[in-house]
Amino acid sequence: FLNAICGIMLVFSGNYPILEDFSFYGNILINFLIVLVLVKGRIPLLNMEIDKKIGDYSYPIYLMHWQVGLLTSMILWGAPIRGQSFKGVLSFGLAVILCFLFSFIIIKSIDRPIENLRTKIRNR
Repeated sequence: FLNAICGIMLVFSGNYPILEDFSFYGNILINFLIVLVLVKGRIPLLNMEIDKKIGDYSYPIYLMHWQVGLLTSMILWGAPIRGQSFKGVLSFGLAVILCFLFSFIIIKSIDRPIENLRTKIRNR
């Protein structure tokens, strides 16, 4: 995500070298966090509740991000947006918001009831 933001900033800013450096060092930071996770088993300063929330949202977002992106593009512009453009950035921003909204609805209406049922069955 960090590199996607940097890429968007590079396209619209005229390719400033400091943004390339930011992207490079951002990757180093991400790799450092991955090593910490592998060594300690978790990310420092991230409690288990936040980690569970991230996990809850990951699969619904994975399942529908393409569909929500296409839906957003069709609603806003009447056609799929390809390539790098201001319309693409607007579509992306709205698609991210809608993805989280749809994921929230799926988690509350489908995942939680199924988990409650599984817990009841497991306890028997």
